[in-house]
Amino acid sequence: MSNRLIPEIIRKDLEQFMTKPNPYRSLLDKWILVGHTPVEVGIEEWGRWFQDHNAERIIGSDTVGEENVSTVFLGIDHGYLTYGKDHIPVLFETMIFGGEHDQWCERWRSWDEARMGHLKTVLKLRRGTLK
Repeated sequence: MSNRLIPEIIRKDLEQFMTKPNPYRSLLDKWILVGHTPVEVGIEEWGRWFQDHNAERIIGSDTVGEENVSTVFLGIDHGYLTYGKDHIPVLFETMIFGGEHDQWCERWRSWDEARMGHLKTVLKLRRGTLK
């Protein structure tokens, strides 16, 4: 294989990667929040928003015993394995840090789902029913 063919191969791979419905394409999509509504934006606007609006990403933060429950807006679609025609981005995440459930994680498609998921997670931790 000659060196002059490598750029052509890379170009073809990049074109394929950037074309939907490649499931990993969603990892390149960037989102911000307008109120509680996710809006897709370019990478520069995304970077500025994350720099200036970090507190707005936090949906919930609670401590139950030694476990910290955090629910945030991610800004990158983590639903890449379900990517397709009717795909709804997975942009929110509840995660537990510390204690028995350290690194437990669940993801959500909307602010409202994430808020409810956060509250349910905290309640289950308090009741001792989280699996």
